[in-house]
Amino acid sequence: MAQHAELEGFKRESLAIIANGVELDLYRGGEALQLEGEPPILWVGYTKPSKGSHIMIALSKKLESTLPKGRIHFVGYYNQAYASELRRRSVKNIVLHGPKSPLEMPKYYRGAWFTLNPSLFESFSMVTLESLASSRPVITVDNGAARDLVAHGQNGYISQPDPEELAQHVYTLSQDQHKLREMSENAFKSAQNYDWSNVTTKLVELLRRTM
Repeated sequence: MAQHAELEGFKRESLAIIANGVELDLYRGGEALQLEGEPPILWVGYTKPSKGSHIMIALSKKLESTLPKGRIHFVGYYNQAYASELRRRSVKNIVLHGPKSPLEMPKYYRGAWFTLNPSLFESFSMVTLESLASSRPVITVDNGAARDLVAHGQNGYISQPDPEELAQHVYTLSQDQHKLREMSENAFKSAQNYDWSNVTTKLVELLRRTM
């Protein structure tokens, strides 16, 4: 968000940005779905080019050889053209779940080892924040909003929109259980700043300063 504001001509030192929040109690702990695959990977969004759906097909083909047991679980709206493309290209490791309610989503995040966010442009990523709140690291494309939430190598990885680079990060995190546990702990810690109670406090303080 700060990056976008600077591009519009605002000086960083003059900015006071209040981000969206997340209800931490909804995402921490609780039930986890038994998602197929080793690793089970979550992808939440829409199957359209601006959301990186074409990147995911290319990525899936690369993972067929490096992580043959891995599965990418897509949750969100998809069209039949995309489903047909998966069949045409014999993509076996992307599982289409369709859209789920907000109350169902925590189970999906917790059922995955980590989350992939291939979206090419975002001003703020609730998917990333919800994943972090669920103690799940995020491998994300550098899409404008990524650096507001993801610290590369700490609670996830930031990648160019390149299937080869994304595949390397997926493989690394899948093979290093110590790193995965460390990133999972860091993920939740980083999400705590965005708990609605903290966001509300920051907003009240900002309003007081401007009165």
